[in-house]
Amino acid sequence: MKGVTLWRRIADDVEQEIIAGVYTVGERLPGEVEIAQRFHVNRHTVRRALAELAQRGLVRAKRGSDTLVEPRRIT
Repeated sequence: MKGVTLWRRIADDVEQEIIAGVYTVGERLPGEVEIAQRFHVNRHTVRRALAELAQRGLVRAKRGSDTLVEPRRIT
């Protein structure tokens, strides 16, 4: 995946985990710090990845608290 930005790699990895059922609908994702440690990046990179997942309709960030997995949209 050379040439792919770190935030996109993180977003893609988390998306695959959601698809695989590692995280289920309504479940809370790990916090930014935990994700940052897992991928060895800073929190800003994680925030960008989570914003991408929200744009894809996979998660919803609750202000000041959690990021939750959203139900899948029908395409």
